[in-house]
Amino acid sequence: MDIQEKHFIRQQMKAKRKLIADRDQKTNLVTGRVLRTKAWQQSKQVGIYAAIEGEVQTEALIQAAYEQHKRVALPKIAADRSMQFLQMNKNSLMKRNRYGIEEPCDSQVLTFEAIDLLVIPGLCFAKNGDRLGYGGGYYDRYLKETKGIKMGLAFNEMMLEELPREETDIRMDLIVTDQHEYWS
Repeated sequence: MDIQEKHFIRQQMKAKRKLIADRDQKTNLVTGRVLRTKAWQQSKQVGIYAAIEGEVQTEALIQAAYEQHKRVALPKIAADRSMQFLQMNKNSLMKRNRYGIEEPCDSQVLTFEAIDLLVIPGLCFAKNGDRLGYGGGYYDRYLKETKGIKMGLAFNEMMLEELPREETDIRMDLIVTDQHEYWS
């Protein structure tokens, strides 16, 4: 596996993502598909990302989780480059981290054993469940410990047949796009 190959794919996919039209409509389609999955319907404790520009937005999923009385947790990156999921409620205070991503302020940690569904961003995914993130390794380090279902969200344009893979890369159990669901 060549690190330069991953870097090249990241650059290509960032450029491709900027060209995606109808993001709001496609986000709504992804949201609807997620809400209909057995994984979502059976979950009680959901770890979910706060979307950045270009990603499938998650506000509607977070709102649905609250309405369905699920425990909701968002990731927070620590100074040692580890990641935790902190439990949220509708009134939780948020702040932007050094990457411009909204994170919860001080809140209770929801352990990786407690989370039964993790909704995960990615720059792109492969149909076999492989994920290419932004290169920091935060999710891969966290996901190697969890037993919960790992669900990636993507626009269909961000799906590839395959991705270069390293030993430390963690596969998704399910990827939901605006057009398909891919189980691995």
